[in-house]
Amino acid sequence: MIKINLYGVLRIDSKLSSLTVDAASVKDALLAIKAENQALKDIELANYSIFLNGKNINGKLKKKLKDGDEIAIISPIAGG
Repeated sequence: MIKINLYGVLRIDSKLSSLTVDAASVKDALLAIKAENQALKDIELANYSIFLNGKNINGKLKKKLKDGDEIAIISPIAGG
């Protein structure tokens, strides 16, 4: 399973701090969380900062995932 941590407005809108999905790539993981959470359905997650195991993947959504990987999705603008 892949753990996905949500930050900023994604966390507020979805009412989730994290969730797990079964996915082969980052793109598949993003599609899975959109399918699971109505609040994220119309959000273009590819425009957010996406980190895989603590490293910014800079839009490389085809990156393959393995069991235990962790994705963090951070709003492009987050205020204090």
